[in-house]
Amino acid sequence: NFNGTASVEIITDDQGNSGAGGALADSDLVTITVNSVNDTPVVPSEVFSVNENAAPGTLVGTVTASDVEASTFTKIYWVDEAMDQIRRANLDGSGVEILVSGLGDPRDIAVDFVGGKMYWVDGVTGKVQRANLDGSGIQDVYIGSDPRGIALDLIGGKVYWTDAVTNKIQRANLDGSGVEDLVTSGLIGLRGIALDVAGGKMYWTDLGTDKIQRANLDGSSVEDLVTTGLADPRGIALDVADGKMYWADTFNNTIQRANLDGTGVQVLVTGLDNPAGIALDLQAGTMYWSDWGTDKIQRANLDGTGVQDVLSTGGISTPVGITLSDPIQTLSYAITGGNTGGAFAIDAVTGQITVASSLPLDFETNPSFDLIVEVTDSGGVTGSGTVTVNLNDLNDAPVNTVPIAQTTVEDTPLEFSSTNGNLIAIDDIDAGVNPVEVTLSVGNGTLTLFGTTGLTFSVGDGSADATMTFTGTVAAINAALDGMSYTPDPDWSGSDAVTLTTRDLGNTGLTALDSDAALTARYRFDVDGTDDIGGNDASLSPSATVVLDAERGNVLATNGVDAYAAVPATVTNGLSQFAFSFWVKTTESGTHTNFWERPTLLGMDITGPANDLVINTDNGFIGMFTALSGTEDVYLSTTTQINDDQWHQITVSSDGSNVSLYVDGVLEVAMASGNGLANLDFYLGAQNFEGTANHFHSGSFDELRIFDRGLTAPEVGDLYTLSDTDSVAIAVTAENDPPVNSVPG
Repeated sequence: NFNGTASVEIITDDQGNSGAGGALADSDLVTITVNSVNDTPVVPSEVFSVNENAAPGTLVGTVTASDVEASTFTKIYWVDEAMDQIRRANLDGSGVEILVSGLGDPRDIAVDFVGGKMYWVDGVTGKVQRANLDGSGIQDVYIGSDPRGIALDLIGGKVYWTDAVTNKIQRANLDGSGVEDLVTSGLIGLRGIALDVAGGKMYWTDLGTDKIQRANLDGSSVEDLVTTGLADPRGIALDVADGKMYWADTFNNTIQRANLDGTGVQVLVTGLDNPAGIALDLQAGTMYWSDWGTDKIQRANLDGTGVQDVLSTGGISTPVGITLSDPIQTLSYAITGGNTGGAFAIDAVTGQITVASSLPLDFETNPSFDLIVEVTDSGGVTGSGTVTVNLNDLNDAPVNTVPIAQTTVEDTPLEFSSTNGNLIAIDDIDAGVNPVEVTLSVGNGTLTLFGTTGLTFSVGDGSADATMTFTGTVAAINAALDGMSYTPDPDWSGSDAVTLTTRDLGNTGLTALDSDAALTARYRFDVDGTDDIGGNDASLSPSATVVLDAERGNVLATNGVDAYAAVPATVTNGLSQFAFSFWVKTTESGTHTNFWERPTLLGMDITGPANDLVINTDNGFIGMFTALSGTEDVYLSTTTQINDDQWHQITVSSDGSNVSLYVDGVLEVAMASGNGLANLDFYLGAQNFEGTANHFHSGSFDELRIFDRGLTAPEVGDLYTLSDTDSVAIAVTAENDPPVNSVPG
């Protein structure tokens, strides 16, 4: 990708091959000009996955196209601590502009060029702020204590920062909403922060501990990377492609680098005078840093050679944070093929693919989509590639087929059959030969199946039953239903209905799990908090009620104010291997800044590093925090929204090493565990904080199961059983019965 001029010197020497006078030579210099061309964007062959039937708006993945011109920066942005300004210049130091003045104590800066915004932190005002790239339209994003470092995740739409007073790493949406505490312990003097979004990691420097550390983007799994040879690490930058991180050390007056795991530390540049910020131009193979001791911005090759002053005089005083931006070109994205049924949409600016329509996302019909993605640069050159989206096969719900309202005469049976055109039937597209469960009931009569071959009954026997429950394959059940008869009670007339409920049993083993010896408690909430297994009844708070739900029958309702069900600590005390499973329906979002204060679905919490566990709502998603690994509480959040007023199944399972959170049978997040649960009641619909109920949740709950062992992923799938309930209205018309005389014998 070189362009510019190069010289070739041609020297010819005759070696004195003839004549007198010795060897003679001639030399000439040829100048070659390499003209710049607009390089074609490269779209890699990427593979993403998404659940079948995923809701519109669900994130699938982000296309990571590359383009030389889109990776070639033209501007340096920096904050000037002494002048309280934000400035920018060309990469050679020319064209200095003052963008923002009158700040308190700006420390670091990050730029979203595509979004047209720059973000910075101010240590005196305690603010995270942003403005347009020309400095206009200043907005407060967050007001904290002493923010020092800042970084952007433009794919996830997040801004991250470090705070040197609260000793926290935090993040929020780019507009400042949804603030989260990510890392809150073990930090002393936070400074720079950098993100590897694709790798799911964040890196930071801490001058109080003289460490470079990293963690997952959600703050979990903190690691020490570099712990020796540091005196005052400040700015940090990443070269993920080459597996390197670079940082400036103010007291050592050096620029250093290491592998991303902290090994192979190298000192690249020495003899500086308080270097602070650092930024990389990977396309050019150079790095830039600010030095507030010499009031300079300098650059060098990535190996530390070729040190040059970029800015050393005129309008620069105490430069600190620095970044590079303003690429030569930008990219736009489009899906041009393979998008059957308009299933997916792509953001033209970010390349983010989301679900546009749920209808085509049926694994059994089309398990994979090969999308043709075209990327066009602002110079009009287009490249394309194939991005594959695989569907995760989920458990599809059974579907009942029922006829319109029926009529029969008093004391006259009514047959439901294909011959009569009023067939009752079931289907489950992914059940195969696995059994499903059917419950049939009537209010004022009995039902008799056409046959019972292949069926197993738990209620009734299929003959003259007011209610019957049985299992069998779809084929066996439909054979029994074709010809089923309804017989009204003798001499009765009026309105009745056949109610049909089909449960797919997760396609495998819910029945086995319900008889598993590890199932220590089960709460159906049919009437109250009765435990069907071990007699450890849950106590309902006065305002907690059992109500009728159209889909699941009787369920527990909580009001978000003071309602909850308390599960006795004797069920869970000391368990290091366990599983909780329950159903929830809610519209609750849960947007509190502190993760431990969000509306709780199930949990008990204890101050400090303690053996607690809490499941709550997080901006419409599910969050989980626990200290079962022996550390302070670690918080993780899912990617499946559940505040859609539909029933969702939640399972939390610990195998003694890791605790995993599943939503609707699919693993979402996991974290380290190991310790046994504390001796404290679990509250459903609220958080039990050391014996006091708080952080109440508004919603409905059903079928809480507690196991004294961890469940496998297939077993969790078994718990996620789906059902369909339908009814057929029957009008039984009266018939004029003949009179009957009673006479003495």
